[in-house]
Amino acid sequence: MIPCDQEFVEDFGNGLTLANTTRFEVDQQLALTLDCLAVSQPSSGRVGGLMYHVNQLLEGQSLLRSVTALLALYLAPETRPVEFYKFSSQVLQNLQRGLSSLNNQTRFEYFHDLANALPKKPETHHKVLIALLLNTLASPLDLKKLEQRSTAPKLSKLASTHLYRLFLKVILLPGDLDQYTADRLASYCPGLSAGEMDLITHGGQAPWVGNRSALQNIKINILRHLEYAPNLTPDDRPETLSFIRSHQLPTFIAGSCDQILTSVESLGTSLKRNPEDWDCTDGPLIQGLIDLYYVIQHPSFIRGDDRFRIDQGSEQGFIRFYTLHYLRRSVRATEWFSQLVHIAMDASCFGAALSDTYEAGEKLIRSLIVNGDSARVEAAAPELLMGLLDVIHDTDWDLEEEDAEDVRYEAYPTLGMLLEAVPTVIRGHLNIVAYLFNELDTPYPTLQKSVTVALRSLAIVLTDMDDWASPYDLATMEHVLQANVHNVSWK
Repeated sequence: MIPCDQEFVEDFGNGLTLANTTRFEVDQQLALTLDCLAVSQPSSGRVGGLMYHVNQLLEGQSLLRSVTALLALYLAPETRPVEFYKFSSQVLQNLQRGLSSLNNQTRFEYFHDLANALPKKPETHHKVLIALLLNTLASPLDLKKLEQRSTAPKLSKLASTHLYRLFLKVILLPGDLDQYTADRLASYCPGLSAGEMDLITHGGQAPWVGNRSALQNIKINILRHLEYAPNLTPDDRPETLSFIRSHQLPTFIAGSCDQILTSVESLGTSLKRNPEDWDCTDGPLIQGLIDLYYVIQHPSFIRGDDRFRIDQGSEQGFIRFYTLHYLRRSVRATEWFSQLVHIAMDASCFGAALSDTYEAGEKLIRSLIVNGDSARVEAAAPELLMGLLDVIHDTDWDLEEEDAEDVRYEAYPTLGMLLEAVPTVIRGHLNIVAYLFNELDTPYPTLQKSVTVALRSLAIVLTDMDDWASPYDLATMEHVLQANVHNVSWK
């Protein structure tokens, strides 16, 4: 039995960088490391580091058998999904090149193994993970094979999620479907007309298949049925579901960037005009917004089929900004708290070079701290802290100086709120103290005041704590204070 302790895994990870290692040996080492990771419990930082090597080396065929093990690791609840998103699109581009040389049966086996790794109650980032893998599969999947295996209950459970919508995208567009798949699709979409089913089943032969708008309308119809309980009639569905169906998701999935922006802004305008339409505990509405935030980052919306394409950059950022704005109002719905934390982390790391998006991520973190259940806030405090630090650090690189100053001006008081709400989060992070003192040298007076607010909160926390630091932390704190105390004004 191969030992799978942390030291063993790290040794193999370090071995990947040896200059005298051949390409074949590197492939073998990485494959073995990934197999070990699948049964061990490494730190998320170690997993992120290995993802880098996967991105560099994934063209090696011997690695393909271990890709499922790595992705299954990311389904583990303790893995921080933000780190996956940092590498996912690049890794999957390389993975697609590797999968293109495999036959349909082998590709099916990869999907089958990964689907079996799904937890019983998959979260949004699990669905996005599977959807990203689906996007690499070049040919339709045989539903009959999937349903004959243990995957079937899980696929059925996910049938009305955005994962299944993306699954449909894979199987619908290439052309003809076998009769079994067509019948199965019809059972999921009972409202489709015979003509619509004919177009889907015999897409390459239908006389009006070239009509793009007609095809989009049909896809919208499919998505409406799949998105909201296909076994119910429209009259049985809650009013809010009809509202979001007509304002957001269908147009979003099939539309252009302009259509997406228009539909999201329309949703926001309607919510402002009719506040009674917004229920902060309305699960389907919140889930729709969460899906919108994640799916807008999906590679198929950035490149590839024009029917699913938007321009990468500011358009994505604006859509995410609007989505974050409305999700802030959902933090009191405790069942969504963990997903909102993940989104806040993602927004703080990937502001799409937009100050508005960074700021919206910071405001979501603030809302989680102020309005969230205290126990949940305490449990999420380390992630929230890292999110705020990401906002503070990344804006220096991604934004113009004045825009970065505006975002950090809001972030520092939020950092102070977090420290006062969960004082123990400061343990092991006293480097924050030195960073705050350094920020006092900023030429912007408003930013100096903002930093002082955070320092004041830090002082309150440290004064009230008896066992807050190790001897090393105490020495660090003493050094920082001696070097910087003349800069501080507590007025």
